[in-house]
Amino acid sequence: MSLWQKQLSAVPVIAQDGAWRASREEFLEARLLAAYLQGTSIVFLNQEDPEIAIGALSDLVGELVRQAVMEAVKGNKAAVEKMLSVGQQVVATLLEMDLTGGLRSKVDQAKSHLRRLEDIRYDLAMRSVL
Repeated sequence: MSLWQKQLSAVPVIAQDGAWRASREEFLEARLLAAYLQGTSIVFLNQEDPEIAIGALSDLVGELVRQAVMEAVKGNKAAVEKMLSVGQQVVATLLEMDLTGGLRSKVDQAKSHLRRLEDIRYDLAMRSVL
């Protein structure tokens, strides 16, 4: 977390503001995607709000779908398989948490995105058979 984020997060009114929390979630999601694309480990810092971290991790699976579509167009089966594997790991981790409420909706979205990754892999396999 940057210095300005720490300073703003220390102000209770800002720290709980919906727009601020949503922007932090989007930023963390972007960091997770960048780490994946760069081949580095996905690491959460202790100062991340757990709800924001879970939301960002859930949304990462949707970003993997977008990346998988681009790789499938290129015929890159290995990249699609890797994204599917990461998506499966993320969803399995999220399901272990037995979340409720808004976070459960995020997990359900991640499961839906995982299904889409499976469909992309299937379509790519069928294209190579035909």
